[in-house]
Amino acid sequence: DGIIADGKYLYLIEFGTGLTHRVRVVDATDGSFVEEFESDQAETDILNGQYDWVNNKVWLGQLNGAMIYRYQGRTLPEFGSLTTEAIGPANGWDELKLTLRPEAGGRTELDVLGELASGEFIALPGSVGLSPDGPIDLSEVDSRRIKLQLRLYGEGLGPSPGLVNWSVEYQPVSDIRLSTLEADPLEVHELEPIRLTVEALNRGPLDLVPSTVVAFYSGQPESGRLIGRTAVPEGTPIGQIAQVALTWNTAKFSGTNLITARVEDLLGRPSPLSESVNSMNPVEIISSGDLAGPEVEILALDTAGEVRPSDYLPAEPRLKAVIQDSSGIDANSITLTIRGPEGETSGDLSLIGISEREGDQSSLSFVYTPTLVDGSYVYEVSARDQVGNGPASKSMTFQVSSDLRVERVLNVPNPMSDDTEFTYILSRPAEVTLRIYTVTGRLVRILDNLPGRTGFNQARWDGSDADGHPLANGAYLYTVTADDGTVRVRVKERFIVYR
Repeated sequence: DGIIADGKYLYLIEFGTGLTHRVRVVDATDGSFVEEFESDQAETDILNGQYDWVNNKVWLGQLNGAMIYRYQGRTLPEFGSLTTEAIGPANGWDELKLTLRPEAGGRTELDVLGELASGEFIALPGSVGLSPDGPIDLSEVDSRRIKLQLRLYGEGLGPSPGLVNWSVEYQPVSDIRLSTLEADPLEVHELEPIRLTVEALNRGPLDLVPSTVVAFYSGQPESGRLIGRTAVPEGTPIGQIAQVALTWNTAKFSGTNLITARVEDLLGRPSPLSESVNSMNPVEIISSGDLAGPEVEILALDTAGEVRPSDYLPAEPRLKAVIQDSSGIDANSITLTIRGPEGETSGDLSLIGISEREGDQSSLSFVYTPTLVDGSYVYEVSARDQVGNGPASKSMTFQVSSDLRVERVLNVPNPMSDDTEFTYILSRPAEVTLRIYTVTGRLVRILDNLPGRTGFNQARWDGSDADGHPLANGAYLYTVTADDGTVRVRVKERFIVYR
C-alpha cells in the first residue's frame, strides 16, 4: 500500500483495515528480506513518505489530520579514501608519484602513515594533507614501513577524483643472515683489544647492501651494552658471504660477556628481516683494578699563579686544561662548561672549539679561548677514564671587566728587612709604575715597566733607594699606578722597613 525508502532499505507498508499494520523491510540493492514488524500506524496515523533530495529530508504524511512529520535524510560522507597495503621495509624513501583521473572534479589529499612498534600505522607529523599534484618527496620519512592514504573529495553531488595508479621509489632492506660469531682471544685484561668477526650472507633482494651495519652487543641488544657497529661491505652480491669484523676496546666491560650480533640500519634500528646471532663461548675480561677518575687541572695562561674567584682574566682568556689518567682518557667524555651573565655554554671537544691539543692516551691538554662580556664566570672541565671512572672535574672562577681596576695591592714580607715582593691584580692590561715615598712625601724610588697583564702580577724590590742605598728603618708609603692609555688608576699602600 505504500513504500518509504531511506537509501539502504525499503519499508513496504500494508495499510489494511485493522488496528495494526505490517511493515516489511527489504534490502534496497537486491530486494532481499531483512525483517518484518507491526507498525503503530493506528496511533500515529502515518500514511506514507517521500524523500526530498533538495533538502535531504524525508517527509511523512498523517493519515487522519494535517500533520506532516519531517525526518533528517542520509548525510553523504565528506570524502572517500583509498589506503595501500604496507610498503617496505625500507632503508630510505625517495618519492611518491600518483596519476589521477584527469576529468574528475573535486580535490585529493594524501596522508603518509608510519608504523609503530606495536604494528599500528598512524599519520606521520608533517605528512598529512599533502597535495598529489606532483612527485612527493619522502626522503624525510622516518619509518621502516609506511602506508599511503588518499582522501578523495567530491564537489556537491558530483563524483570524486579517481586514482589511476601510484608508485613509490625506495631503498629496500637487504635480507642479511648472520652466522659464525667469534671472538679472539676469549680472555684478556681490561683495555686489551678483542677481534670480533661474524659472517653475513646477502639473501637479496638487492645485489648490494646499502646503509646496513652489524651491531655487536655484550648481552642481548634490548638489555645489554653496545660494543660497536661496523658496516656490511656494500658490494656484497646476492648469495655471497662477507666477513664483518670489529676491534673491541674492552674498557668498561670487565667480567663475563656473552656476545650478540644483529643487523641494523644507520639509525640503530634492527632489521625486520634478520635475526640476531650469539657467540658460542663467553668472553672473560679481567678488571684493571683502577677505581680512580682522571686528574684534571685548569691553568689561565694570561696570568701568573693560581686564579682566585675575585681575580680578573681578559675578555678572551686562554684557559688550558690538563687531564691525566694511567688507564687512558675517554676523550669522548670530556665536557667543557662555562657559566656567566649570559647563561651557560656546554659541550664536548667536537662542539666547542679548542686549540693546542697535545698528548697521548694517558695525558691530554688543550686550550679553550672563549669570548666573554663583563661579569663573573665559572669554567669547568670534566672527564672519565677509559675504564669508566669519573667523571672527575675541576673548575675555575674569575672575573672579566672592561673597566681598568687595580686590586689586592700587597707587599710580602711586611715589615721587610732586605727585599719584598709587590703583588697586585689588574682587570685589564696596563702600564704599571710603583713609586716609594717617605711619610713626609719625599720620593725615594721609582719602579717602572712592571708586569701589567690582566690578573695577578708581582714585582720584586731589593729595598734600595734611587742611589742604591738600603732604606733606613721606618714607615714608608708607596703607590701602584696603572695606565691603559685611556684611564689611569692609582692605589696607595704602606710598608715598614725593620732590620
